[in-house]
Amino acid sequence: MKNFVLVLLFFLTNLLVYSQKVVKFEEMKKHGLSMEKLNSIYRNALPGSDTVTKVDLFSEKFFEDTIQPSWRNIVKGMISDVTTKDPSLKGIKVWQRMYFDTSGSVDYFVFHFKTKNLSTKEQKKFERLVTKFLKKKKPKLVRSLSKYSLCSGIAL
Repeated sequence: MKNFVLVLLFFLTNLLVYSQKVVKFEEMKKHGLSMEKLNSIYRNALPGSDTVTKVDLFSEKFFEDTIQPSWRNIVKGMISDVTTKDPSLKGIKVWQRMYFDTSGSVDYFVFHFKTKNLSTKEQKKFERLVTKFLKKKKPKLVRSLSKYSLCSGIAL
């Protein structure tokens, strides 16, 4: 019994430490989240986007030379991984926003389907495959003094 409790404790600790939340935009409230809450914690990494402090988190050159190519690689890797595992998801369009911690790891992946009339089964497949991708690949961008976010539209 003692071994079982230790294994369970190890598993739960691992789950908490290495889990990212993949959340459908429409279901954020169920998870105690909102765009306003996340956007108050995570700065927009896109230069020129901070309308409050008017101070960019990253220079335009650093963003274009370093962050943008890495960001594209993460998104391309995710698309490739998802569509390889389930080719029936090809063609689905999604708006997504990733929230990164200061180490550059993904904290949240928030998404909204732009493709209309997707079945619940297709939506769940997408969510499950993105969760698996993030958990397995653990994609990272750059370290920063502040938590930050990036968004884009994607087509699988």
